Amino acid sequence: MKYLSIVIIALLLGCSSQDFSAQVNDEFIEKVIGGEYSRNGARCKTIKNQCPDGQYEEWIQKSGEKACACNSL
Repeated sequence: MKYLSIVIIALLLGCSSQDFSAQVNDEFIEKVIGGEYSRNGARCKTIKNQCPDGQYEEWIQKSGEKACACNSL
């Protein structure tokens, strides 16, 4: 049973577009800012549309990819 859980976790992590530490960091950041946060530029348009005026921020990461956040606190 222990090995089955390890295999399932490994498969789920292998299907992700981000590494595990980035996913954990993103969830932590969302809890801290009280809003949505994404390192995936494709999600930024959706986040921007759902965000109240003046609460949306966008920036370019070191990798050159767009990131964004809606600070709804």
